[in-house]
Amino acid sequence: MLQTRLGVSYFTEEYILVSNYPAWWNATITVYNKYEDPVTRLITWHRVVLYNCFWKYTGNRIVVGDTALETNTTMCRIPTNPMYLEKYQWDDLADKYDYFTLSPGDILVKDIVDDLIDEYEPGQRSTDLIAKYKKLSGCMVIEQCAVNAGPSRGLEHYYVRGV
Repeated sequence: MLQTRLGVSYFTEEYILVSNYPAWWNATITVYNKYEDPVTRLITWHRVVLYNCFWKYTGNRIVVGDTALETNTTMCRIPTNPMYLEKYQWDDLADKYDYFTLSPGDILVKDIVDDLIDEYEPGQRSTDLIAKYKKLSGCMVIEQCAVNAGPSRGLEHYYVRGV
C-alpha cells in the first residue's frame, strides 16, 4: 500500500505481504531522486522509502607494487516495484511523489530518513546528506544500475552499485 506523509511516499509493510525474496533482504532504504528542471535549471530532490531490500557495504584494498588503493563500494538490490519508472519517464511526470527511478547521481540511504535536500540552502545540500550518513556506511551515490527482470532472471529486482 502506498501512503504519503509530509510529501514523502512510503510503501508500507502491507504492500509486500508475500515475499519470495530471501530473509536477508530486510533493509529499508530511502531513495533521493535528483531532478533538474529543463527550463529553470533548478534542482529539486524527491524522496521515497522502500522495504525488503538487500544492502551490502564492501571495503576493498588493492595493492599494486608499493601503492595501496582503497575502494569502498555499496551494493543494493531492490525488489521490482510497480512504482518504478525509467529515468526519462520519471523526468516527464508532473507529480513525481508516488514514483521513483534509479539513475547515476541519485542517493540511497539505508533506513528511513526524513532529511530534506535543498541545493540552495547551506546545511541542506546533497553533499551534507552524504557526509552525514557516509560515516555510518549507510549512504551511497548511485554509479550503476540495472533492471534484472524478465524470463529466466530468478528473483526480479533492481541492482544498484555506488560509493
